[in-house]
Order: sequence, then C-alpha cells, then structure tokens
Amino acid sequence: MKKKIVFKTNVMICGVAAVAFLLATALSGYAGFMAAKVDSGQAADVLEMHGLAVAAGLLSVVLAVTLTVLIHTVYSYNRQVITLAQNWAREHQTLFEKATKELYDDIYELNVTRDRPANRATEDYFESLGVPNGAPFSAALALVAEKQIKKEFRQGYLDTFLPENVLRAYEKGREMLSYEFMISQDGEHYYWMRITARIVRWESDGSLHMLTYRQNIDAEKRREREIQKLVQTDEMTGLLTKTATERRISQMLREDQVCFYAFFILDIDDFKQVNDQYGHAFGDEIIRNFTQTLSRQFRKNDIIGRIGGDEFVVFVQAPDQDWARAKARQLVTALNKPCLSGDRSWHISASLGVAFSSARGNDYTNFYKTADRALYATKERGKNSFTFYE
Repeated sequence: MKKKIVFKTNVMICGVAAVAFLLATALSGYAGFMAAKVDSGQAADVLEMHGLAVAAGLLSVVLAVTLTVLIHTVYSYNRQVITLAQNWAREHQTLFEKATKELYDDIYELNVTRDRPANRATEDYFESLGVPNGAPFSAALALVAEKQIKKEFRQGYLDTFLPENVLRAYEKGREMLSYEFMISQDGEHYYWMRITARIVRWESDGSLHMLTYRQNIDAEKRREREIQKLVQTDEMTGLLTKTATERRISQMLREDQVCFYAFFILDIDDFKQVNDQYGHAFGDEIIRNFTQTLSRQFRKNDIIGRIGGDEFVVFVQAPDQDWARAKARQLVTALNKPCLSGDRSWHISASLGVAFSSARGNDYTNFYKTADRALYATKERGKNSFTFYE
C-alpha cells in the first residue's frame, strides 16, 4: 500500500515539473522566433523581444534546476519510506518468529501431493533420524513413529499424518489436523507432544502442503492429571470417589472380560455409634485409620474406593477363589484393631461381602448387587466376618 502511494506521488510531481519545463522552453522559442521576424527598423521592438527571449531562457534554466532538485528530493524520500517499510516488515517478521518459537518447538513443511519434505529444515530433521536423503515423507513418518513415538500412539500418528490420509481429510473439507501423543528422544523418557497441522494448496503448482507445528504439552497434561485426580479422589482418604470407582471398574471389565475378578464390599461395624459417642472429628480419624490399613493389604493397581460414609469397595484381578478367600480372612484380621486419639479409643472391626466374576455377565451393577447381598448376610451373622456370594 505504501509503495503504491509513493509511486503515485512521484508521477504527479514529475508530471507538473515536465509541464513547467515544456512551457518555459516554448516561451523561449517563441520569443526567439518573433525576434528573428522583425525589420531592422524596429530596433526597440527587437531589444524588447530579445529581452523576453533571454528571460524565458533563464526561466527554463531555473525550472530545470528546480526540477532536478525536486526529483532528487523525491527519490531520497522514496528511499526513506521504502527503508522504513522494509524495517517495519523485518521487525514484524522477527516478532512473529519469536512468538511462534515461544509457542512451538519445531515447525516443518511437507509437500503432501509429492510425498516429500518441502524445505531444508524438514529434510535435516529426517536425516538426523537416519532417513536417507530424498526418501519419501511417508517412509520418514514411519521411521519417526518407530524410533520416537510410544507404541500405543504409533498407529494413531500414522493414521493422522500419512499423505493419503491427509489428502482424504482435505477432500472432506478439513484444513486443520491435530494429534496428541507421547514421544521420546532417547527411547526411555517420554513426554507429551501435540502436533497441529495446517493443510494449504500452493498456488504456484496446485500441490497440497502441510505445515506441522510441534508443541511440548507435558506440563499441560500434568495439570490435567492433577485436576482429574482431585475430581476423582476422596478428599479425606485419598481413595477413589464413588463415581470414579464405578468408572474404573467398568473400564477394567471392558478391557478384559476373560480374567477372574473378585469384588469386595466392606463397611466399619457400628460406625454410627462412634459419631454419636465421640463426634464426627473422631469418626473421621477412624475412617482415616481404617483406610490406611485397607490400602496396605492390596497392590498398587488394585481399585480401592470409598463409595459411602463408612462403605468401601475393592476390585482386584485374582488368581482364583481360594486366593480371594484367603485375602478376605486376612482383611478381617488386619482391620480388627483399636484406634486411639488423645483420650478416646475405639475398637475397629469390619464386615465383608465378596462376589466373583461369572459367566452370567460381568458389570459393576451385578458385582455390587451380589457383593452387597453377601455383606448383608455377614451383618446378619454378627459382623466382624466375611461372606462369599454363592
């Protein structure tokens, strides 16, 4: 826009100066012509016409000099304007590149239509991984997946960015692609990365190019996990909440229906009396003490949740029913103990109900119903024991 304004200004100034110069030249020529035509007897008129010619000539010289100075001034001004515009453009580009580098780790460009890298930076990146110079982009993509990307994310990575899939996505009207995965530079220490890709058609040859922006999102993922953990965790005990417990068990069953599972329901015997006699603060101390003992009896990957005030669920993959029976006896013994806090004390005990996976269908609702019936039977027999649902 600035260049257009400068150009139009130059044209106007030069046009005015040229007209003035032509006018002065015409006057000078006319005066000389008239002086040549007069008779020798008209000396005064000759002198007058001669003076007019000289004046016109001087005016032509002045205008020519003025025009030269004016053109030089305009040229210098133009150079200053263009220099300022170029400096502004460079500064703008520098700021853009700086902002881009702050947001993204690397930016690469691929020619999707021709299945090859589209710039030197992309070629250098592929060569650093051992990709031969001139190899297709699709081959480089497979090597990146094998060498750097965690196994469970590899297929999704390829499905998103292989040339044929990118072309198919563009034909469906998609111009942006994104994929989040875990990547490692050494094959051991993985971190989360997000690739955002923009698909554009190159006007010069009609080919599709893909600009990929790589962004380290490991800190973002850690924050997400922390928030998710807070949402899913019971504040007092650190165990899973009721909703999170059901969700985790359902997910585990979806992933593997073949394994043998044991489902334990436990509650603290006579817990209401604790709150009535000593107050809720001591009741909370009983809950925390009970939770610590319960957690120590199971493995890290076993699912333990608090689904009510003093009601707990444990879901484990068990070798067989004999193992589950032995674990139930162990729990009753470990949870039968005194709890002391200041000058107050209470003897804790627990009642258990246990259900096993069966051929009738395994889901959270069936497990809960059958284990709850077994728990009720334990309480009917006098508490501080366990019952298996048969």
